[in-house]
Formats: sequence, C-alpha cells, structure tokens
Amino acid sequence: MPARDAFDDPIHVRALACLLGVIVCKDLITVDVTFSFIAHPAQFHLSFIDGFPRLLPTAAAFWFLIGVTVLSFLAALRMSSGSRRAALWLTLLYGGALVSDALMYATNLYLLVLLLGVCCLAPLKAASVSWPPWPPWPRRIGQLTVSAVYLGAGLSKLDPEFLSGRVLEAVLYFDSYYPRLIGWHMPTGFRVLSWLTALTELGLAFTLWHPRTVRYAVIVGLVFHCAIAPLIPVRIFSHLMMASYVLFLPASQLQRAEAWLAQRISPIWRAPACLVAALALYLLDPFAKTGLGGFINAAIALGLNELWRRRSATRTLQARTPRLAPRVGPVLIACYAAFQVFTIAKPWLGFSKFCSWQMFSEVLIMTVQTEVLREGSWNKTAPANASPRWGSRPRHYWSSLSEERFYLQGYQRWLARQNHPEQIRLSVQYSLFHAPPTQLLIGPD
Repeated sequence: MPARDAFDDPIHVRALACLLGVIVCKDLITVDVTFSFIAHPAQFHLSFIDGFPRLLPTAAAFWFLIGVTVLSFLAALRMSSGSRRAALWLTLLYGGALVSDALMYATNLYLLVLLLGVCCLAPLKAASVSWPPWPPWPRRIGQLTVSAVYLGAGLSKLDPEFLSGRVLEAVLYFDSYYPRLIGWHMPTGFRVLSWLTALTELGLAFTLWHPRTVRYAVIVGLVFHCAIAPLIPVRIFSHLMMASYVLFLPASQLQRAEAWLAQRISPIWRAPACLVAALALYLLDPFAKTGLGGFINAAIALGLNELWRRRSATRTLQARTPRLAPRVGPVLIACYAAFQVFTIAKPWLGFSKFCSWQMFSEVLIMTVQTEVLREGSWNKTAPANASPRWGSRPRHYWSSLSEERFYLQGYQRWLARQNHPEQIRLSVQYSLFHAPPTQLLIGPD
C-alpha cells in the first residue's frame, strides 16, 4: 500500500464541484435550454463526424429537450450537494454536445468539460461522511488545466499585432459596452492593457502553484476576471477560472469555510442556495439573455431534488479508496500534461487552434455567400435552411481563421447533402487584422 502521506482529503475537488454546480445552473438559466439547436430545424447540425444524423424528429425534439434541461438542472443541484454521478452526467452531456456539433465548441465549454471531469475522479461528499483519504492526483489534473489555460492564452498574445493594442481595441469596440461607457480610440491605453493582459496570464500560470505567491495570484486573478466579465461576452469562462482557484488554496482554509457553511446552511437549503447564487451571477451578467423556460425548468428541478434528498437521507454511505487509484495517478498526470503541452504548441506546428486556449488572438472579418451552379455558371442563392451564423454582410468573428474554415467546410458538405442534386459552394471574403480582403472558395470549382 502507498504511504499515508500519498493521500489527502479531496476538499479542493469537493469545493470545485460545489462552485461548478452554481455555474452550470447560471449557464442553463442564461442559455434557457442547453441544446436549443435540437428544437430549431433551420439551424443545422455541423458535426465533427461528417454525416452525423439527427437523432430525433422535430416533433419529439422539444420534449426531449425539456427533459434533458431539467435533468441538467437537477444534476447541477446534486453536484453542489456532493454527487459524483451528477458530475459524470454533466461531463457526458456537455462533452457530447461538443463532439456531436462543431459549432457548439467554445473555449468556456471545453474548460467546463475538463473541470467536470476532474470532479468525477474523487468523492464529493462532505467530510462528515468520513470518506477515507484520497490520492491527490485529481486535484493536480485540475491545477494543470488552469495553468495550461493561462499559459496557452499568454503565449498566443506575445504577438506584435496583439501587443500593439489593435486586437483588444477591436474586441472591446464590437462586443462590449465599452464605446458607450468610456470612449473609443486610445492607442496608448490599449497597448498598455494588451501588455498587462499577456503578462498577467503568463504570471498566473506559475504563481498560483507557490504557497508564498498563491494568495496574491488569486487576488490578481479575481480582479482580472472581474474586469473581463462585464466587458467581453465570454459566457461562463471568467466564472470557471475564478472557481478553479480553490484547487490552489490551502486545505485548512477550505475546511474552515466548509465547516462555517455547514453550520449555517442545512442540507434542505443547499439546493435553493445554489439556485440563488446562480441567479445572482445571472443578474450580474450584462450579456445574459433568457426566457421564462429557464426559470420554469429550474423550479421543476428544485422540486425533484427535494424528493431525491428525502429518498437518499436514509442511506448509509460507505466507501474505500480503490487500490488502483494511487497507482494510476502519476501516469495520468504525465499523459495529461503531455496532452496539454501538445494542444498549446500545435498552432505553431501547423495544426488548428482547437483546444489550444488561444482566445481573441485574431480579428477576423468575414462575408459568406452561398452559390449554386446553374446552366454552367455560379449564381448567388439564399437556401431556406442556411445557418444564421454566416451571412452576406461582413461580420466580426473571434474564433480563428483555421476554425472558421473547418466549420465552413462542414457547412458546405451539409448544404450539398440537403440540396442534392444541385452543386453548391461557398464564396468567402475574409480579412485578418483589417488587411485587404482575400477570397476563399469552398466546394466544387
């Protein structure tokens, strides 16, 4: 058996799970329904797996959608109360969305899936349940994820175009309230902010690990993300990064906080408290939009959670540390670290920027026109089943050109299948960093 000091109380992962439950509830309220694309047949499925079929007819999709959303709310509430099965359900749910539809990909959802996966690797019940000590490698995987995010983002910003301030200026002008609140053209100010952004991200990748600097790093990180959240529509990214700081805090501080909360919030009020915290995050988000459905689904899930709590209150929990858990830890950490190093480096090796944590590294202006071949010439057309993501007017995109090209290739194949036997291609006009437009044709010549 491994030495006793090879184990510890998984308080860090337990705290992360509680915070992720709140964030997922906020995301479900904001988005209204997790998989809205199922209920909207005009918005196509662009799959990583070319030809991935629609699983349900439109008539049944709505009710399936409601059921999935309620179960997702319930899982988020259960995870905040310490359910590892709920964490597994949410991991599979969000992970399945990313795999089944390429346009669902976003850095914040990819990060959410990784952090939810960390919560599946350790017990999430409170310390009062007397779980045995657990090997610390789930926490290490979570810490590596946080450092990889900051390192990838910081390295991608060590680019003359970003450090000039023009990228940050464009991001804030087109996607925030900045022009109305502050002003617009301040080249020197944006240049300083760009350098501070890159240095902050690179610094946080390392200072969070050291006991002497972690406290100051957490304060800097909180200020950094609190400044980002109201200015740029990053959905839940800032919330996830701030929640992940609990993985670096001393266990004694988290245990005192857990004991303090346990004395003041009884088990019956934990799920309502989770929803109240999620509602507070929603109200503080200037970009949040929702319909009544999000609140109705949350109320139904709250009632189901109370039934679940009463049913499970009589159960006696017993657990033992698996013998294999401490042995596979070093191997998993090494493999995961190698994977993150590769994802950070692959854009410089000629691969795409998927999963490389390179956010807002390009200013891409793009116009997409659909053309159909008729009588030997290509004519512009507007298919009824066209995606609302792209249009015939110039639009700004904060994903990279390589990502958009991948999306458009799948889009063209989808359009060709839907409109067979007509031949369809996409005529794309794009400009990077406000350079002269370049034409790109996707499909048959």
